[in-house]
Order: sequence, then C-alpha cells, then structure tokens
Amino acid sequence: MPTVYAVASAKGGVGKTTTAAGLATALAAAGESVVVVDGDVGSPALADTLGVSPGAVTLHDVLAGRAEPAAAVVDGPTGLRVVPGDPSLEAFAAADPAGLEAVVTAFEDASSVVVDTSAGLTHATARVLALADETLLVTTSDPRAVTATEKTRALTTRLGGHVAGTVLVRAGNEDEDGETAESGGDSETAESRSLEGLETPVLARVPEDSTVDAAVTAGESLVAFDPSAPASVAYRRLAATLTGREAVTESVHSGASEGSVDDDSSEVPTDGPDARPNDDSSEPMSTALTGSTDASASADDESGGQAHGENGRGGLLSRLFGR
Repeated sequence: MPTVYAVASAKGGVGKTTTAAGLATALAAAGESVVVVDGDVGSPALADTLGVSPGAVTLHDVLAGRAEPAAAVVDGPTGLRVVPGDPSLEAFAAADPAGLEAVVTAFEDASSVVVDTSAGLTHATARVLALADETLLVTTSDPRAVTATEKTRALTTRLGGHVAGTVLVRAGNEDEDGETAESGGDSETAESRSLEGLETPVLARVPEDSTVDAAVTAGESLVAFDPSAPASVAYRRLAATLTGREAVTESVHSGASEGSVDDDSSEVPTDGPDARPNDDSSEPMSTALTGSTDASASADDESGGQAHGENGRGGLLSRLFGR
C-alpha cells in the first residue's frame, strides 16, 4: 500500500501547490512510484505548476461519477503520474468531494500518493486529512499564515490524522549554526519568533528563490527545471527526510535515481526537539470519516470549516463538530 501524503494549509498563497509538486517530483526522481492528485476541487492549479496538460478525463470527471481514477492520469516529469483537475465552474458544480477517498486509495501499485489540498478548511480537505498517512503543513513566517497552519494542525489531529511536520516556505537563509542571515547572530530572529505558536516541528525550510517564478514562466516543474536551485534542493531534502532515503543531487533530467547524500536529510528525527510525535493515540481513519469521534476533544482543537455542500456531499465537518 502506498504512503499517502496530504499537503495542506488553511491559508492560500503560501506555496502549498509548489510544495506538493516539488515533493512529488523529488520522490519520483529518487526512484519512487509516485501519484500526485490535485485535491483542490475548487481551484486546481497542480497541472500548471508541474507543466503538464490535463487529458480528456480529469479528477472532476471521476468525482462526478463519469470515469475511473486511472483514466484521469497523465504523465508528469521524472516519471510522475499526475491526476489533474478541471478549473471550470461547471466541473466544480458536478464534482462530489466524497469521491476523493476512492481516488486517493485507487493507486495500490504506487509507493507514494501526494495530495495537494485546497486552501481553507473545506469538507474536501477534511476527507484527505483524515485518510492521509502523513500530513505536511505549509506556511510562511507571516503570523497569519502560522495561525492558519496551527488551525490546520488542530483539525488534522481532531480527525485522527497524523501531522508529520511543517514546511516553512520563503524562509531566510540559515548558516551552519542554524542562524538566519538576517539575524546577525542574534539568538532569536523575527522568523523564529513568528513560529513559536507552531506545535509541530519544521521538517524543511524552503528559501526564497526566484527560480520558482522562473519555472512557472517556463511552464515546467521546479525540480525538473533547475535541480540545483535552492528550493529544489530543499524539496529533495524533504523527500529524503520523509522516506529515510538518500537525497538526489544529480540532475533529474538524466533520469538518475541515486545521488550523493545531503548530509542533513537522511531520516526523520526520532528523538530530541524535532522528533515526530507518537501517534499511538490517534483515532482510526474509519472513525474520523464516519464522524463518530470523541466529543470530549480539547476545545483548543476547535477549528471551524468552510461550508461546502451540506446536501450530503461532505457532512464530515458538520458531523464532527455537531453542526
């Protein structure tokens, strides 16, 4: 069975889709069999970010009951399989987000399935957070983004999901001692202060990198467009951290699946301040999906969702929070 990664953020514009695309491409470049799904039912943008064109069948056709998940797959960079969406309003109106579960679990031959979720806390996003094996939260150091990230963490926990950690995008450059360039050696920076509210470790720091915009302009995936770019290196390190494999440092254009080791990215920490939390107490995914969760959950984890169809399409949040 594949490992399902949800890439999520309650705030838009923080680099969530770029992160989903970068992680998926880096995993594929490392030799993984990877499917990446555009789970942003309302505003799908993954195809453009990866530089691929949707086929005659998209995710929205699957969610409308007109096709099977395999029919929506198109080839992406580095051997990646992509399930793109249809950005039209007509496709959105016909799509039933409840079908995302069947899409995400359809690719049993893959080693990893990466799902780009929608911004905000929608019923579609909640379904993915509940069934994913690992959720990656994406944020910038903007306090509003950090607050939204913590809200997403709380919802994921409430749903019984597991948060692997946070990806900090547009981060300042760190030196070998972990200080950012802007700090001048100070023990605490504006960036670090803004992250104090996060209750999850930062797994990866993706620096501000003009190559991201250049790749978009060129219509190519970032990691394939310039494998040596700082942001590309960061996404390869993230992939290595999640899988415990060596980070690919050779050009993905060469098709190489082995590379030299990025020496700070060999595996997920198992102890110390960056250790992943023990998820033994997490609720079963099936329980979260049926909404029969423990009503005594902490009030700190209350995270209101955006209404998205109370007509039977996705009452997960309504059932979960008694609405």
